[in-house]
Amino acid sequence: MGERITVLAGLRYDYFVSDAKDSPFTSDKYDSSGNFVGSQTTINHFNSQSDDAVTFNLGLFYVLTDHVHVTGNLSSGFRAPDMFERYSTRSGSYMIIGSPDLDPEYSHNADIGFKFNYRQFRGSVSGFYNQVTDYIDLLNNGNTFAGMDALEYVNVSEAELYGSDGSLEFDMLQELTVFANMAYVVGRNRNSHDRLNTIPPLNGVLGVRWHDHLDNGLRYWCEFGGNFYAAQDHPAPGESETPSYTFFNLRSGIRFDYGNLKDITLSVNIENLFDKKYRNHLNTMDFYNDPGINVITSLKVSF
Repeated sequence: MGERITVLAGLRYDYFVSDAKDSPFTSDKYDSSGNFVGSQTTINHFNSQSDDAVTFNLGLFYVLTDHVHVTGNLSSGFRAPDMFERYSTRSGSYMIIGSPDLDPEYSHNADIGFKFNYRQFRGSVSGFYNQVTDYIDLLNNGNTFAGMDALEYVNVSEAELYGSDGSLEFDMLQELTVFANMAYVVGRNRNSHDRLNTIPPLNGVLGVRWHDHLDNGLRYWCEFGGNFYAAQDHPAPGESETPSYTFFNLRSGIRFDYGNLKDITLSVNIENLFDKKYRNHLNTMDFYNDPGINVITSLKVSF
């Protein structure tokens, strides 16, 4: 629509079918001396379900200046319950019970933001609001299963999620870039105003990257950064708070061409460099911490 405005529109249809056999769960009990006392078997009764929906997307891209672009989007959404939410029975310090009668989520979503790109710095900022019908949540309703406390997947009739995110890169030197990003989201039950489960706290990344190339065309980089998470002190009812934490990462890699192979990339990442002990709020298994030091390598080849 002219030289500055682009409109993007889409229409989509989804259809899902899921099914599972009844699932027995047996728990063994022992006395204080370790002698077997007995066992208890409980059956989860499952059935076949099908879900479908038509959704739309309407996006706007506006060139405000040569360096600043404005974006906006209106859409509807649909998400069918996955196999874990419908059919899985699993345990740790408590039971998590699938619910075959879950309804799919339907949502209406809006977001607006802008992107900027200058010679030495670039980034984006955006805000969003999502209104969800039959939001799928994991709740502690005080029930038990096979003699253990149980969490169950349920539908929240009316929910909302809103927040913002942003990112920034700044070239201090031609070879040295500082980068950062941040994300924040709030999830609520629109009727009771209770918080929703497994909503991450304010979090972000801050780091520095050295990148350069050699005369033979080989490009390389090395970066050091930290992941920062605020405390989640607004948990859902029955959900535990998680403290704030920070862990650091060291990443490096090279990229080159070889014959008809383009952008061959070899990278090595050391995650959680200092072996920080922490628990991610999205980890529903509250009886163990998240991983310590991880070394990850990857090789990527393009034709």
